[in-house]
Amino acid sequence: MQLIIFILFFVFSFQSFAQSYSLESGSAIYEIKHLIKRVSGESNQLKGKIVCDETECEFLLAIPLNTFISGDSNRDLNMQNIVEASKFPLTTAKGKFPSAHMMQDQWDLPVEIDFHGIKKKYHAHVINKNKFNTAVNLIIKLEEHHINRPSLFGIKINDEVKIGFNLLWDRGR
Repeated sequence: MQLIIFILFFVFSFQSFAQSYSLESGSAIYEIKHLIKRVSGESNQLKGKIVCDETECEFLLAIPLNTFISGDSNRDLNMQNIVEASKFPLTTAKGKFPSAHMMQDQWDLPVEIDFHGIKKKYHAHVINKNKFNTAVNLIIKLEEHHINRPSLFGIKINDEVKIGFNLLWDRGR
């Protein structure tokens, strides 16, 4: 009987400390550089969740690659072919961080990016505009994800791609 009471106490204690956040709205903007031009594209079709206990938070963010729009439909289709969006339709970011970071203005976030079927670890910079509105910036490398970089006039685009996120979180009930 004491074991059952202990288990119930433990379960209900954990639930009282657990807090979840769902992504209410968000955008991801990539920027690719070439010697003679810069190109950016944006997606507003992100899905995400953060679950925190009293010491640690875990997050997952997913973006369908075919939702990025650069303003040039031909370029968008070319990008989808290069990253093989039909074979690898989602890019995800996930990781863990101390729950105390939710109250800090800025901090660095270790993140695992799954892009083009290859998982790599990166560091992102987080700016908390307030507890529920965050900006996140990171740089990924195309060649680390086995992306054959396209070229313009025989010169390949830069390997590094800047990605910026604006995320508005809704506190779960």
